Amino acid sequence: GYLYFSSSSSNCIFQINLNTPKVTAVKFMYSYSHAPVSIGGSLLFSDGVYVYRLTASQFTEDVGTQVAASILATGASTPFTYGGNLYVGTTEGLACINPNGQMSITWTFLTRSRVVRAPVQIGGNILVGDSKGYVYAVQTNGLIAWSLLAGFNPKNPDDTNNVLSTLASTATN
Repeated sequence: GYLYFSSSSSNCIFQINLNTPKVTAVKFMYSYSHAPVSIGGSLLFSDGVYVYRLTASQFTEDVGTQVAASILATGASTPFTYGGNLYVGTTEGLACINPNGQMSITWTFLTRSRVVRAPVQIGGNILVGDSKGYVYAVQTNGLIAWSLLAGFNPKNPDDTNNVLSTLASTATN
């Protein structure tokens, strides 16, 4: 098996072959890489601007910046995989990416502000939080299940206006 990790100080994604053990590093252009995830025999990772896919056969010392595919996802968070898709937070919300072929954005869901952390899956929904304190439960088709203002003022707990709101869908295809 293999272990993958990233290093922001060296602009690298590292692969450790747990059987030999041998380390291989692939250097990329941008200075920060989020933790990589594996799906369908490919390694997917983000540098905060693009989401990249490498196949196991491409992971060699001389690969440089050649990747199987990449897609622009400005402000991309650590990727999260669920149901064969890749989900990533961006400066505008949540993006669902088909990781196959040349990679394509299946849908986007717009949030009130930037999503800075990796999405999670709970109860069949993809949950993300934005920098304004809202938490969103988004169905896997890109439609909203619910949203909650989790970052309300604890000094005034009686002020619950607009804490829980159901939004019209802002998913786009």
